[in-house]
Amino acid sequence: MVKAVLNYKYITITAIPGMESATCERIISQVFNLISKNNNLGDFDVVPSSGEENVSPVVLVEGNLGIASWCVKHVYAYAYHSCLQCKTKLWSYDECESLSRWTQFCLLIRPEVSTFWNIRRMLLKKGLISSKEELLLTRLILSRKPKCIEAFYERQWLYSKVIDVSNSEWVARERNLCSWASSRHQNNYHAWNHRLWLLSIILLYPERVDLLKTEFEDVIEWAKVHVSEHSCMHYVNKLVERIVLSAHEGKFSLNRVPPYQSTPLKVYESMLSWNKSLIVSYPGHETLFYARQSLLLLCRECLERTTSSSTGGEAASQTGADLDDTLGLKEKSDAGKSCCEQPALKRTCVENLSCEWTRLVMRERSFAEEFVQTTTNDFDKSVAQCYARTVSRFSI
Repeated sequence: MVKAVLNYKYITITAIPGMESATCERIISQVFNLISKNNNLGDFDVVPSSGEENVSPVVLVEGNLGIASWCVKHVYAYAYHSCLQCKTKLWSYDECESLSRWTQFCLLIRPEVSTFWNIRRMLLKKGLISSKEELLLTRLILSRKPKCIEAFYERQWLYSKVIDVSNSEWVARERNLCSWASSRHQNNYHAWNHRLWLLSIILLYPERVDLLKTEFEDVIEWAKVHVSEHSCMHYVNKLVERIVLSAHEGKFSLNRVPPYQSTPLKVYESMLSWNKSLIVSYPGHETLFYARQSLLLLCRECLERTTSSSTGGEAASQTGADLDDTLGLKEKSDAGKSCCEQPALKRTCVENLSCEWTRLVMRERSFAEEFVQTTTNDFDKSVAQCYARTVSRFSI
């Protein structure tokens, strides 16, 4: 018999009495059968238990799976040792169907071990396990460890290599999974990062603007009840930024997707108004001011991008005019104009940028100063003052 002494950097296998191999195999098979027969399992967790009761360590209560803590170290050591033996000596996955059970149990306990994920990917390629089973396994792992990045990566690998993504049903499933994982752990960065990956897939199909519309509406509603979520507010800003960039690339028109504005600058200004409504309605949340600062910087990038494209167009027009002069194609009537007649002064793109940016910065300064004067909470006042100092450092 074996026991795995777990450490952060290595795992050692030592002999240990106390549990027969047949008992370990029976527990692993029981967990495997329960997962196979119940596709709608809710949660999985390790249940604290002393092991004094003469009952099965595997329990299924109201659709939730649990395993007693007293047997976990023994069964995990057995499954871990069996996986390594099969991997090093056999290496023929067709002849070792037990790998599916062993790796499943190991990942339920320690999903951070990449070796088990790689073995299951080989089993998936050979058809020994199905993608549906793998999706259920990753969901059970996330129910116990909502920030498990390996489970999210496994789902991304499945959708990119195994599962057909031609229909849009899976998008709703992944969106619900991200919201579910985010609600189980505050500021779940890995769940929102998985949602960013999902957004990149949605943007590959610009004709399906309904998916983008649903995504925007869902995340805005979620943000309204989680105003302290830094990861959520960061995702909202990223969502708006990618919508603007995709529209700039010509994938769709801004009028067809939320927030239904005609220009990129108006899109960012509408998001600033939405952010202001949250600040007024839910005082005492520093996250909203950080998100507002990020939106303001996105406005400046948008103005600079518009200016660079306009400058390039003006340069091309000027080049064409110079070429006309060289070839003598300008109208003869221009020659009759008075040499004293001066052309009307026009504002350059740089001046337009400076004007719009100055207007935004001055408006933000007024908003911050007004908020400092009207709020009565000391924390809100300090946060607003910090934001006002940040805005005052922006050059205009």
